[in-house]
Amino acid sequence: MKNSLIAITGASSGIGKAIAEVFSQAGYKLLLLARRVDVLEQMALPNSICRKLDVSDYHAFKTIIADVEKNIGPVTGLINNAGIIKTGNYEEIDNADHQRIIDVNLKGVINGCSAVLEFMRQRKSGTILNIGALNYLAIPSSAVYCASKDAVRSLTCHYGRNTPRKISELDNCKSPG
Repeated sequence: MKNSLIAITGASSGIGKAIAEVFSQAGYKLLLLARRVDVLEQMALPNSICRKLDVSDYHAFKTIIADVEKNIGPVTGLINNAGIIKTGNYEEIDNADHQRIIDVNLKGVINGCSAVLEFMRQRKSGTILNIGALNYLAIPSSAVYCASKDAVRSLTCHYGRNTPRKISELDNCKSPG
């Protein structure tokens, strides 16, 4: 299993960074993905490849995964961790911020799953872990964040029932990144 290559989104800070450090210490090869590639490189984790990625860009996500699959080796696991939050009363938050939360927190997960599933299906193996939030229903000042994390939970349940891959969900009470 330690020969596995694990891709982690949002790996430059918060939960994603902690996950990357734990997997690195355990000897896994890592594909670290984040918008701030300079921060990823400064982490200097052994056996890691750093790539700049905005998870809301499906084409970029798919291109990175395809390139790594072709030139480095199979991505055997994906941890969809990237996430953002904007707090405040719903009507006081700009619609562009609401859209960005959905783009990163939900569409980013969809993009990640879509980018790796093709390869995992061909190999008939692979694991996807989607990071959710235990408090997705109850943050009074974060309606769209909560909606996005509830959607990730629902999406993960659907994938888990309808794909031949092991796809699971981790509920976590911390907001990623």
